[in-house]
Amino acid sequence: MATVRETVENAKHPFSPTSDELNPPDVILRSSDLVDFYSHKAILSFGSPFFKHMFAFPEPMGEAANPTKDGLPLVILPEPREALEKLLVLCYPRFVSSYLFRDLDGVDAAYEAVKKYDISGGRELLEAVLVDPRFLQKDPYRVFAIACHRGLENVAELAAMATLTQPPFDPSIAVSIPELKVITAYHLCQLQLFHRRCSQVLVPTLRSFANVGAPDPYSPSEMSDDDESTPVWWEDANEGHDASCGMHILVHDDGNAWSDFAMWFRLHMESLEETCDIHHESGWIAQKVAELSPPALVAISKCPRCVERAPSCLRGMAKKVEVEANQKFQAVRVFSCM
Repeated sequence: MATVRETVENAKHPFSPTSDELNPPDVILRSSDLVDFYSHKAILSFGSPFFKHMFAFPEPMGEAANPTKDGLPLVILPEPREALEKLLVLCYPRFVSSYLFRDLDGVDAAYEAVKKYDISGGRELLEAVLVDPRFLQKDPYRVFAIACHRGLENVAELAAMATLTQPPFDPSIAVSIPELKVITAYHLCQLQLFHRRCSQVLVPTLRSFANVGAPDPYSPSEMSDDDESTPVWWEDANEGHDASCGMHILVHDDGNAWSDFAMWFRLHMESLEETCDIHHESGWIAQKVAELSPPALVAISKCPRCVERAPSCLRGMAKKVEVEANQKFQAVRVFSCM
């Protein structure tokens, strides 16, 4: 259970009592959890018609007088400290461009508050915060939850793409993401379905590019080992490769034959397909395509020909995989925040 604050606390910079000694505050806004934000009526009025109308009324006198603190009028608001801080930042022009949003705490509540207080451009600015690479890369699940709660489908899609670099969703992380409590199971099911579809796209894409250059098993002589456009894992084992390396022909008991990769590449593909079950982001997979797995490194070390040519062949495949996968992902980036 959250601890209920019983004593009033002053906000930190830039809303502390002494944050701007050249332009001292003339009003205090108190959050629902008893944090006082020292602010300026003129700036709040400029950023919000709500505050402009509120401050336009003369201060009541006598017993009806509003509470004060440090000789300044005190306005008590229903928003918690994190949301109120974000809200105030949006009212101050100098902070909108330079003030660092340290975290996403209160952004969800602030999104609702900017509508209530009629903060001009506030929602657009908060949406820009949500898609900031710092938060998309660090807290994509949290950005996704906030976007779903507020009906921001474009932001939800970007956040979903960012979650592809994360491990599969673990329900235990819901404890550390408060916004997950306010979205539905339907939203999480959409996210899991998106991950599954991306995985289903990646594996066939990997296989399709891995098979480029595969020779006809019944006419292997048609392939030239001097053809540098042929990936090294499809080169014939008889020319330039170690005796244990090179492409080979497998013959089934029924007499059917098919071409198979060099063994080191077979091991590499198996590792890549396992990786697709965990990470689905195209750039991540492309990076792994160009980096041989440990078992593949051991296998390839026996063949000087493959050691020489594999890096360039793998880099070429990695670029093609990333481009193709990104194009296919566009067909599955569909979310409904309703």
